[in-house]
Amino acid sequence: MPSYDVVVVGGGVAGLVAALTAQSMGLRATVVTKGEGSFLLSSGCIDLLGNMPGNGAAPVQDPMEAIRSLPQHNPDHPYAKAGMESVEEAISFFRELISRTGLSYQGNGRRNFRIPTAAGTVRPTALVPRNMEDGDLDPDRSGHEPENILIVGFEGYRDFYPELVAKGLSHLRPGASFRSAWLHGDHVFPPGLLNSALSAARMLDEEESVRKLLGALSGLYRGEGHIGLPALLGLRESGRCHEILSRELGTRIFEIPTLPPSVPGRRLVDALKGLVFLQGGFVEEGFPVVHAETRNGRLISIRTRNKEYAARAFILAVGTFFGMGLVADRSGICEPLLGLPVWAPFAQGSGFSKDFLSPSGHPIASAGIEIDSTFRPIQRDGRCVCENLRIAGDLLAHHNPYREKSGGGVAVVSGYVAAKMTARML
Repeated sequence: MPSYDVVVVGGGVAGLVAALTAQSMGLRATVVTKGEGSFLLSSGCIDLLGNMPGNGAAPVQDPMEAIRSLPQHNPDHPYAKAGMESVEEAISFFRELISRTGLSYQGNGRRNFRIPTAAGTVRPTALVPRNMEDGDLDPDRSGHEPENILIVGFEGYRDFYPELVAKGLSHLRPGASFRSAWLHGDHVFPPGLLNSALSAARMLDEEESVRKLLGALSGLYRGEGHIGLPALLGLRESGRCHEILSRELGTRIFEIPTLPPSVPGRRLVDALKGLVFLQGGFVEEGFPVVHAETRNGRLISIRTRNKEYAARAFILAVGTFFGMGLVADRSGICEPLLGLPVWAPFAQGSGFSKDFLSPSGHPIASAGIEIDSTFRPIQRDGRCVCENLRIAGDLLAHHNPYREKSGGGVAVVSGYVAAKMTARML
């Protein structure tokens, strides 16, 4: 039976950051996951805090400052449990990790970008891929006057409509002039390739395809200060594609996140996985955990259908309902692997809301596992449930990642803190 210092269950950003943190502290770590995590459904940005928790809709300008005030509003929030010092450490650690992968992320958590979406809206986020930075619609950050912006879509790619994007953004950036245009996809890609965003992005890893795209864009370009494109500009060589287009056209190129699967999300997850491997760890995908053995308040081992993993400590970062980290039926919500107690902001069996788009968010999104200050799962009376288990990511209770726009930040911070607390225990 293989033996590890730490086994991380869950292969999303929270689980990968946890494994990388454990490795940085000299621990032998492996990741066991049945899938790739929900980050492939996201924009690829790291949201720290876009809206303050509560019934209001107050947007956050400075995420770090807002997080500093969270304990007085929600002392059980994962950020409050982690503490401000650990939040800052985790973001610095993440930025250092990313710098080693060849990806480039901008921002330090002190101000939210306002990034365009494929729906023609903007979303606040704290850390953005370099390829998206020049799409920031916050005039206080960009420091330039409103100007002409061209939004380009690819004919044949059905998840991005430039007219919709341009029309929506024109209402959000008064004074700017937005123009939309379609580019013939078969001028750049083989027929049918645009049915898959990931396949199109892989094609743009090749310089020949980048040059074809450059030629096609040159025919549409009318001197605009910015050009927005769907986020397809390469998978492993996205920085090179972005740099060539920006330099040769002499304008600011930016990507706009599209519908899943997310190319920027794939870039990030692949980069983090690569680091785990480089540091001697493993990411074993396609292996759902089917059994866990506990003894005297400790988790001894977990088992997939093919393999058993024994370890000194474990980190559970499996997400909630999407990843089956939580399961709900008419009787209530349960955590299926270990039977951990689940906290929900409503009586079990009555988790329904008539106001699906309530400003405070749907209450079920706040359900999860409660933790102590070391991120161990606890009962409602505060007693520790499992001494050598930590919880990370969306599975944590008392936060609403969708309403707060905090999912990526909570993943990074909780993964970091869970691994750090595990290392202290060992």
